[in-house]
Amino acid sequence: MLEFKNVNLKYAEDTVLDGISMQFEKGTINVITGNSGSGKSSIMKLINGVIPNFTNADFSGEILLNKKNIYELDIAKRSESISTVFQNPKSQFFSIDSFDEIAFALENRNIPRDKIIETIEEYSTLLNTKHLLGKNIFKLSGGQRQLVAITGVAVYGWRSLYFR
Repeated sequence: MLEFKNVNLKYAEDTVLDGISMQFEKGTINVITGNSGSGKSSIMKLINGVIPNFTNADFSGEILLNKKNIYELDIAKRSESISTVFQNPKSQFFSIDSFDEIAFALENRNIPRDKIIETIEEYSTLLNTKHLLGKNIFKLSGGQRQLVAITGVAVYGWRSLYFR
């Protein structure tokens, strides 16, 4: 479970989040909506660690992942459970080939090649993205790029179940 407890966020004089408390239960799909400037991206930046690690802002409150403060976890440990897919994921890709892109995080964790292939096969089937494997990412549509990015974070996020 991911939980926000009395979260406040301020950029200079601009208060973006004021006393936010909410929970995201395991196995649920949640949608955060709001007008431009309402704090949606800031919430994501708090969860994935961009704030406070890369963006200067005043933050208070707690964000807990399975009852542990996420800021007590280093970025590598946090990335086992938390991933972000950008609206336009083109800027987050490391490879031109979609299969290589999906394999990237697993390769960096020294997962054996046969397990990487098996995991990509499983998740591309589950997510119905198999037809996108082996394609030039920059020749795919924006939606197809998002699907490649989602498959990439799915194989890595679930990797911890297989390779502990």
